[in-house]
Amino acid sequence: MGSLFVWLAIDALSLGGSILWLRRRLSFLHPAFYYLFFHLYVITIPAWQVYLGGSVMYEGMSGYMAIRPDEFARAIAYADLALVMFSIGTLLGPRIAFAWKARPRGTGYVLSGRLTVLLLAILLPFSLYFFAARRSGLGAGSLLVASGYGTTFALWLFACLIVGLFRFGFRWFLVAPLAILLPIVGLQGYLRFSFVLTLLFVASVYVYRTRRRWPPVWAWPVAIAIVLLFPQMKYIGKAVQEDDLSGAARRVEQALFLAPPDTELIIEKQMLDPYAGALTLADGLGKRYFGRTYLPLLTFPIPRFLWPHKPGFGDHVIAMATRSRPYDREGRTITYIAEAYLNFGIAGVILVPLVFGVVLSRAYRIFRSGPPGRVGQLFYLSIMVSLIQAYRDGLNSIVVFGIIHMFPIVIAWALHVMTQRGKCKFSLAQARQ
Repeated sequence: MGSLFVWLAIDALSLGGSILWLRRRLSFLHPAFYYLFFHLYVITIPAWQVYLGGSVMYEGMSGYMAIRPDEFARAIAYADLALVMFSIGTLLGPRIAFAWKARPRGTGYVLSGRLTVLLLAILLPFSLYFFAARRSGLGAGSLLVASGYGTTFALWLFACLIVGLFRFGFRWFLVAPLAILLPIVGLQGYLRFSFVLTLLFVASVYVYRTRRRWPPVWAWPVAIAIVLLFPQMKYIGKAVQEDDLSGAARRVEQALFLAPPDTELIIEKQMLDPYAGALTLADGLGKRYFGRTYLPLLTFPIPRFLWPHKPGFGDHVIAMATRSRPYDREGRTITYIAEAYLNFGIAGVILVPLVFGVVLSRAYRIFRSGPPGRVGQLFYLSIMVSLIQAYRDGLNSIVVFGIIHMFPIVIAWALHVMTQRGKCKFSLAQARQ
């Protein structure tokens, strides 16, 4: 473990240096904040847990290959490299994008109150039907309700309410439905990510509307509690559904460190382990995908009941799985870094974060430009919130969680383009830092 300590020291320097480097730009709505949180939560903290004697994935399991110290060391090194490249891209992005004199070329649409009411009047009942049908099981016989489309339409309910919050503020008739429906989603184990992302989105809208740089002090203990509860949420939800309230309470105590956690929790919360093992599995394939992992986005709109064997987002994970590391059966996620390595090798670890930093910093510059209340700003917040999922699962998640699940925002933009309501032009040179 001596060499691992060296890489932990380098990781601390990389993370601390990036924070100092980006400190003037950092805010709750800046893309660098989400990346730094991802690195801390997925790489730094689990790496220290491993070094201090924490459990390792597959350790002590007959027929399985535990993650080795050298694999952890390489995973940390690649993650640090990606962090540095993302930081460089974030700093260079505005300079590259605006190297010439900016002219009034930005075009946007301030969200119209009338169009927002029209959108909510149509989509709220539509999405509420699918939410209720999937929750009650009344529509289980319908292919549309039972399919992935049914889940997507049900989640549009939260997107509609967030559009309302963005336009009209935190009115009781918008906050109350969220307060009632979000706990229901949170206790559905497979939808826990939607629960967290929706909370992040609501918090982002609040920070934006109140013109804050960070959420208020009282919100941080709530955020920490959610971070601690997240790995246990599917177990808590399962216990509640089985009327095992004592079991649910025990899981909450474990999440808040009031009781020792079960082994299954320890293994699951360490997302570093699957990522470290995935780098070795990618080498074992003996080939590069060169972007083919992103092609399932083209077939995503086709329902699986019409094409049962259509390409899936996790096909590359299935291909790399082995008997000693059965990622396919376990549904492991490998992070966007391992995905970039699988696609382009070490060049992917360098270039993908660099390009990502440039693009996202440019998007933030546009977000801070022009008049407030634009549809484009709401869309930016949607993409920013989905980054946490994308860094963990792969870049396809930006489209799935940031666009498909938030499609009412796209519909709102289309309505404004067609009617030309709220159209405005602005200069990108006037961005508010």
